[in-house]
Amino acid sequence: MPPLRCVSMRSGMSAIKRSPQTRHASLLRAGSGCEISTSDIELIRLLQADGRISFVDLAEKLGLTEKTVRRRVGELRALELIEITTVASPRAIGYSSVALVGIRIVGGSNRLDIAEQLFELNAVDYAVTTFGAYDILVELVCRDNRELGDLLDGAIRGMDGVREIDIFPYLSLHYQQPAWDRTQVKEGGSRFSSNIVLDKVDREIVRCLSQDGRMPFLEISRHIGISESQIRKRYARLLEQGAVQVLAMTNPRSIGYRTIAWVCLTVASGASITAVGDQVSALPSVAYIALCAGKFDIMAEVMCRDPDDLFELLDKRIKSLPGISSVQTILCEDFLYRRITPIEE
Repeated sequence: MPPLRCVSMRSGMSAIKRSPQTRHASLLRAGSGCEISTSDIELIRLLQADGRISFVDLAEKLGLTEKTVRRRVGELRALELIEITTVASPRAIGYSSVALVGIRIVGGSNRLDIAEQLFELNAVDYAVTTFGAYDILVELVCRDNRELGDLLDGAIRGMDGVREIDIFPYLSLHYQQPAWDRTQVKEGGSRFSSNIVLDKVDREIVRCLSQDGRMPFLEISRHIGISESQIRKRYARLLEQGAVQVLAMTNPRSIGYRTIAWVCLTVASGASITAVGDQVSALPSVAYIALCAGKFDIMAEVMCRDPDDLFELLDKRIKSLPGISSVQTILCEDFLYRRITPIEE
């Protein structure tokens, strides 16, 4: 799942078609001209670690007054430099069919313009312009394979400027770590369990927190109609299960990860795709891993500080792993992202 830095909403974004899974959109583009201070960066890092950390604790860790911290968090959110929301396995919140799609465009077309057109599709939660085998990558989250197939056959293949596509349906979303600093030192897994199923109340809690990750539990209890203590217990269980995280989403470049790429792996005959996925997920910089059908077996998103950092990851770590027969790297440029919310039953 993918990324925000100094976020700049484009004028055309107001016309985006909304659906339950795609209610909010941001252009996650670096270099918009916004300035953030050293204390802002540290604040973002703390909110990446825990989006619900109290203002009192934030103030203590930053050496600032609580009033100052409250004001700055509000300003960062208003400027869309951060969005405090939920990150969850799509299958856990009702989306059984997810795919990454690599798109090559017609010569002379503008990559970002086409990416924005693709992003108007309800099921596209992530799009990025790229350099490498593809011009654009998009992630689709759908209720089922029929919805995915209809979208691919109709809107995407028929879109002006799209020359050809490669489809990578997810067999498993193997690993996700949206707190970018935690991708550097792995202290335990963020591997999703495909067996987690959320009931109606759980989904309503996730829906509230996806709209505002810092929404008070009392407000959630009033919205859903159960006690605050039950909300707290359910939220703690969701965290413990790894079904959901609440944190500040931000462009990795805002906190120093300026080289972002997708690494596409083919697993050697006789090797276990899951075992290779486990090895890759343990490496520093790896933030997202999908085990896929299609041309590649594994698609991994990596967050690196600079091109040298990426080269070292590829040359000294990934290419030396057993069980990998080929590696392709796709560099990322401009991001479009929006949160997904649970399907309404």
